[in-house]
Amino acid sequence: MLPTLTSKCNAHFFGYTVHQNDLIPFVLINMLLFSALLYIFRNELFKCAQVTLGISLIASGGTFNIAERIRNGCVEDYFSFLGLFLFNVWDIMVMSGILVLVFYITLLKRR
Repeated sequence: MLPTLTSKCNAHFFGYTVHQNDLIPFVLINMLLFSALLYIFRNELFKCAQVTLGISLIASGGTFNIAERIRNGCVEDYFSFLGLFLFNVWDIMVMSGILVLVFYITLLKRR
């Protein structure tokens, strides 16, 4: 079943977005998580194309999510998949970046 187009600005993901209009906590939490990610991959960041791609996807998706939150007061989810998952294009970018990093770590452990 293909994702359907919807508009849900009031959906909450496990309480993480329960304060969806509180911009400061949202930005601080995301900055903390992104800083931790940069610290973990600091040695490989510009030496490995996969790590650079993964970090870039996460950073750009997160930046657009924050920009949309500033502009609209919330991050609007446009796609509903099987009625279970709500997401937008920026979420896809973040998840793609995470998948790239997971594959990189998995392949690194096999060497």
